[in-house]
Amino acid sequence: MPKKKTPRNAFYFFMLDYKARCERNGERFPNGLRDVQLEAGPEWNVLPANEKKKYEDMAKEEKARLKGDSSNKLTCWHTPYKVVDDEKDEEERFKNEMNSYIENTVSSLASKKLLAEHKFYLVHVNYFCKTEGECFHPAELAVSEFSLAEGIIDVYSTIISPGNIPLGYRHDAMQNAEKSHKIPIDDNGGEKNFYNILIAVKNILQRGRASNGGMYPPMYTMPDNVSLNTSISAVRSVMKNLLSSDTEDYDENMFKIYSLEKLFLELRQACKKLSESEEDDAEAAIPAMSIARTELEKDVFNFIPNIACPQFHYDEEAVEYCSKSYVQRWVYLICDHCCGPLDITIVQGKHIPLNADVNFQKKKLEEKKETEVCKPITWVDHSKVSASASTWVPKEQAPLPRPQRQSNISQMLPPRNEYGYSSEDFPSIPLGRGRGRGTPRGNGRGNSPLSFAAATRK
Repeated sequence: MPKKKTPRNAFYFFMLDYKARCERNGERFPNGLRDVQLEAGPEWNVLPANEKKKYEDMAKEEKARLKGDSSNKLTCWHTPYKVVDDEKDEEERFKNEMNSYIENTVSSLASKKLLAEHKFYLVHVNYFCKTEGECFHPAELAVSEFSLAEGIIDVYSTIISPGNIPLGYRHDAMQNAEKSHKIPIDDNGGEKNFYNILIAVKNILQRGRASNGGMYPPMYTMPDNVSLNTSISAVRSVMKNLLSSDTEDYDENMFKIYSLEKLFLELRQACKKLSESEEDDAEAAIPAMSIARTELEKDVFNFIPNIACPQFHYDEEAVEYCSKSYVQRWVYLICDHCCGPLDITIVQGKHIPLNADVNFQKKKLEEKKETEVCKPITWVDHSKVSASASTWVPKEQAPLPRPQRQSNISQMLPPRNEYGYSSEDFPSIPLGRGRGRGTPRGNGRGNSPLSFAAATRK
């Protein structure tokens, strides 16, 4: 197998150009590019970036030539590699943009008052099925508006009529509905006009445009997880379909859908920085995204009553899958973590559920402090303590209980003959097998079972 060629870098092509230029002036290089490297190196180091770009482009062309044109190569799913690479680059770019926006937004709220009064928006979507082209057919949508100071400000939720499910996907849609939200496909009384839903979403986001430079603020949700019934892909697909219903003012980038995990992580760290107390472990910052994800996945307010929409979910015992319940439970969890460090008064039904204990966190901290009070340590030098001075006395062991009457084992066993055999050792086996089936055999008694007495006879 021929050895794979390594593509040359930009400096190699610069050396070729440098060598040709010097040879035209009569200079010679006996050792070839080895001598050229020593002379061209210092000049390459001070070469301006715009002049280096020519040689860098030559190196890229060389690399592409050796690698081959990937635009015509297909994956096992018959997708061009170039399309896959472009999608990865776009996803990475969007992730960096999202992280930068969330970090800059939270860091700009440099005081307790600004952080507490800033409004955030959460979104959740239930869907029936996913068809080709990453198109999700929605069943329910909910958006909540909240701030740390006010808790839940407003909630919008609606059941959505999916219309005609594409051919071949109806079974998947029915199975998905049965496993999660229990919303029927036909005659669910949902909204059929996507434009009306779009107007309602814009209205709830309207109050956040002032703090976002006139643009609609982003909405936050959890990543794709079938077991948790969350999907950021479904939210993006449904929002794109809602925006396409507005033919006059269509902008597919009007709504940004960002990670709730990242928002929760940054809010918790910001609360720790702004908190005056630095001793309470409950106010410790969350160190990593994985821990923020774990806290959200715990979903400690999962079965809180009276926060889900009454239609379908209560009758079918699917309260925890309701989109309206999701966007409120997430607010409760964030407020439960962040309101304490900011000295915000907890209000039932706004920051935590109606039946929750407002002073739970305070009681928990007081109990923890009481248990952590250090008791004085008494040091004992056992080398100076004599054996006679020891007050330890071994406890006498109580006798083991015995049965009141000894059982006669011989009475429990079947009777045995003089040779020590019983009838259980020789079960009855019918004779007369094979070609002699039904003919007298062995003991001259036909195919009758061999008796225990005959088997033990001498």
